[in-house]
Amino acid sequence: ALILVNKHIMKDLGFAYPIAVAAMGQLSSWAFCVLCFRVLRTHELQMCEQVTWRFYVTNMGVVGAASAGALAFGQGVYLYMSVSFIQILKSLSPVITSCFLVAFGIERPSCTVWACVLMISAGAALASYGELHFSAIGTALMLTASCCEGLRLVLTQKVVVNLRFPALEG
Repeated sequence: ALILVNKHIMKDLGFAYPIAVAAMGQLSSWAFCVLCFRVLRTHELQMCEQVTWRFYVTNMGVVGAASAGALAFGQGVYLYMSVSFIQILKSLSPVITSCFLVAFGIERPSCTVWACVLMISAGAALASYGELHFSAIGTALMLTASCCEGLRLVLTQKVVVNLRFPALEG
């Protein structure tokens, strides 16, 4: 439903500011977290001492930048392509994420996983063939958003799993 609402806001209502639309969602998440952690104190933060400014910039800053890129490019694509074609291209995200996992040396997928990744790629290519409203700019935006999302997921895994952060603090 959120996808269709975003598409309606940007395309039908003519609000051609995809980053502003994405920022509204992030701002709402931030306000909810501040309310829960700082005002209501529903959860005590355990890793406060470990999160120095240097740690924050080199880890959280990069994750935040990748997240911002995924949101901005992912919202911008709605100005150029149909929702159905966007969803087809989003199916490539596991492929890109797997490539980043290998590139960063975090995981070595098995041959079975790579076979599934190739099947996903082939299915997306087949479904994309003959798209009536193909847009090179929209496709570039979508692939950039998927790369940012894959990078965000891999870096988040590094922070949460490898550095042993609790799920609520990662």
